[in-house]
Amino acid sequence: MFKLFKAELKKIFLKPSIFVVTGLIIAMLAVSTFVYKPDTRTDYAKSYGSYETVNEYYERFINTEESIGKKRSDERVNLAINYVNQYANGENAVETLINDWRAVEALFNTTGNSDYVGLYSNWESATNAAQKASLKNDLATKRQQLLTAIQNFKAKYEELSSKDQTSFLVTKSLDDVIIKEHFFKIQSIFDNASGKTDPDGFIINELTTYKAFALVFNDLNQLLPFIPAESVINEFKTTKIVDEVEVENEESPIVIAKNKLDALFDTIYEFNESKKLESESKPQDKAQIVEYFNEYYSISNYLYIVVSNGIKVSALSKYTAMNISVYKNYDGANFYELKETYTKYRFLLDNGLYEYNFAEPFSVTQPSNLEINGFDYSYFALRLCTFFITIYVVVLAAGTIAGEQSAGTLKLLAIRPFGRSKLLRAKILATLAIGAILIFVSSLASMVVGLVTYGLNFTNILVVFNASSAFVLNPLVLYFIAMLTMFVEVMFYAILSVFISTVFKSNIAAVAISILLFFVSLIINVVAVNVPLLGLIPFVNVNFFKYFGSSFLQNTGTIFQMILTPSVFSGSTFWSSFILYSLTFTIILVITHVIFKKRDIK
Repeated sequence: MFKLFKAELKKIFLKPSIFVVTGLIIAMLAVSTFVYKPDTRTDYAKSYGSYETVNEYYERFINTEESIGKKRSDERVNLAINYVNQYANGENAVETLINDWRAVEALFNTTGNSDYVGLYSNWESATNAAQKASLKNDLATKRQQLLTAIQNFKAKYEELSSKDQTSFLVTKSLDDVIIKEHFFKIQSIFDNASGKTDPDGFIINELTTYKAFALVFNDLNQLLPFIPAESVINEFKTTKIVDEVEVENEESPIVIAKNKLDALFDTIYEFNESKKLESESKPQDKAQIVEYFNEYYSISNYLYIVVSNGIKVSALSKYTAMNISVYKNYDGANFYELKETYTKYRFLLDNGLYEYNFAEPFSVTQPSNLEINGFDYSYFALRLCTFFITIYVVVLAAGTIAGEQSAGTLKLLAIRPFGRSKLLRAKILATLAIGAILIFVSSLASMVVGLVTYGLNFTNILVVFNASSAFVLNPLVLYFIAMLTMFVEVMFYAILSVFISTVFKSNIAAVAISILLFFVSLIINVVAVNVPLLGLIPFVNVNFFKYFGSSFLQNTGTIFQMILTPSVFSGSTFWSSFILYSLTFTIILVITHVIFKKRDIK
C-alpha cells in the first residue's frame, strides 16, 4: 500500500501540471498583495470628541442626546425592560386575533334570532307590517355593526402585522390574501349593496357564496404564534414572586447590568469630581474617562441585544428555517445569525468583557483588528490559493481513473499483483496528500509575506462556535483551524472527482463534470443562503470555518469575497453540516470502491 502511495505521489510530481499550479500559487501570492483591500473593521469603542478637560468629556456624556451619551444608554436598558414586559403576560396574539374574528363571524352566523342572518329570516317570514318594519330597522343596525366589526378587525390586523417587533408572524403572501383580497372583496359587497332594493339579502347571499368568513378563518389558522418560552421571560424579568411576595430578581441580566451601570456611573462621577478643577487634563486621564464611557455604552448595548435576540431565538426556535424565512419581518433573517449574536453578547455581558478588546475571527471582508496584520493577509491569500488548489485537485482527481483509462496505463496497473482496493486507496491518498502539501506550503509562504508586509498581531480572538459557544482563542490556533477546514473542503471535492472519474471512461468528460459541479456549488453558496432546502445539498456543507463566527461579520462583500467566505445557510448548524458531509463522503467513497472493483479495464 505504501509503495503504491509513493509511486502515485511520484507520478504526480513528475507531471508538468504540478509546476504550473506551483507557479500559479506564487502568482496568486503576488497578486493578493495588490488585491487585498478589506473594508475597515468597525471600531466598537466610540469616539467622544476632543476636549481639553475631563469635565468637558463628562458634560457631553451626561447631557448629549447622541447614542454615546448616558441618556441613550439608559434608554437602551429601558427598551430591554419594555421588550420583556411586552411578552411577560404570555398573551398569544394569534389566538386573540382568531377569537376576535370569531366574534365578527358571530354577528353573521345562522343560529339564533339575534344575529344578522337570523334577523333576515325572521323579516322574510313576518306577516305583520309593524313587526316587519321593526325588524327592518334592526337589520340595518345589525348590518352596520357587522361592517364596523369587520373594518375594526382589518385595522387591528394591519396595525399588528406592520410592527417591527411583531407579536405574531404572518407570511408575505398571506398578508396579500387577507388584506388585499378578502377584505377588499368584503368591502365591495357592502358597497354594492347600497343600491339594492334588498341590501341585506344581497349581502348575505354574496358573503355566503364568497365564503368570506371561512377563507379568513382558514388563513388566520395558518399564522405562527410568536411566543417566547416562559422560562426565558422569567429569566429576564427584573422581579419575581417568592412566597407570594414580589422581590427583585437578582439573577436577571437586566438587574445585574443595571447594578453594574450604577456602580460604573458612581466611578465616573467620582473621577470627574477629582479632576473637575483642572484647566487642562492629562492625556491618560482623558483616556481613562473615555474608557469608562465606552464600558457604560457597551453594557447597555449588550443588554438590549441579549434581551431582544434571546426572546427572538426562544420564539423562533419552535419553527423550521423554512417557516421563519417566509414570514413577514423575518424574510431576510437568518436564525443562525440571531443565535450567534445572542451567544456572543451574552458571553461578553456575563463575563464583564468588551468586544473592542478582542480581535474578530478571520474574514476576507475585514481585518480581525482595526489595522491589517499578517494573519489577516495570510488568511486571505491562503483562501485565494485554496480556491485554485481545489480546482487543480479536482482536475487531478478527475483524471486518476478516467485519465489512465484513456491513456491505456490503467490496464498495466490492474495486472500487477495489487488488489484494486489498494490501488484506488493509493490514488486517493496521493491526491489528498498533494492538496495538503499545497495548502501547507501556501500557508507558510503567505504567512512570511504577511509578517514582512504587515507584522503579526497576537490579540486574542473572540470566537463563537456553532452559534452556541463563545470563547477566546489565540490567533495562531484559529489560523491552524482555518487551514484544517480548507483541507477538509479540498478533500470533499477530491473524493467527488475520483468518483466521477470512476464512473466515466472519458477523461475530458470526468474533468468537465467535476469542474462544473465545483462552480455550481460556489454559485449556490452565494445566491441561496436564505433558501433552507438548498442547505441540504452536500456542496454547501463543506466549508466549516464559517461556523467559527466570521460569516456574518459583514454581509455586504463583493461576489468574489462571498465566494471565498460563504455564509451559513438558514437552518444549518455545524453538526448538521458535519453529519451531511460525513455521510456523503462515506457513501461516495463506498460507491467508488464498488464501481472500481467491478470496472471492466481494457
